[in-house]
Amino acid sequence: LSAEVPVFATMCQQNEKIEGKWASTNINPTTSWLTTLGAGLLTASTTYIVNNYYFTLNKLEGSWLKLFDLVTEKGIIGSFLHTYPTLEEIQHSMLHVACFMVFQLLLMALVPARMHKGPVSPSGHVPVYKANGVSCFLITIVTWAVGSYLGLWKAGVCFDI
Repeated sequence: LSAEVPVFATMCQQNEKIEGKWASTNINPTTSWLTTLGAGLLTASTTYIVNNYYFTLNKLEGSWLKLFDLVTEKGIIGSFLHTYPTLEEIQHSMLHVACFMVFQLLLMALVPARMHKGPVSPSGHVPVYKANGVSCFLITIVTWAVGSYLGLWKAGVCFDI
């Protein structure tokens, strides 16, 4: 541990010398095409994987064998089209997500809190944050509990989306 401290101190001194150019020394522009391809495949396959996971748990009673039978019967593209949510399901989910987003944005703006200064960036900028995250979280949980108790929504609404 003590051997790492001088190395870190040297790195800090080097960063102080090149203040405005710190990003150019930290970015490695020589990423391989395999890294890019892997990230692209991961991004493209996430929708298919999450959709099949949801469909298996909610429509196939959690049976992965039933999903396997569906894929072998209809093929990968046919099973994707069969398991893809309907337009009504998508609109219903988007309404819930949009309402949640608006509620959270209102909480962030309206809940009072002390201001917190973040770390100084190499260019000298000091970000200022409103430290109300815990308060907003607690208000969200209480709102969810009271709303479900009063029957405004089902308690498992986040799992039904």
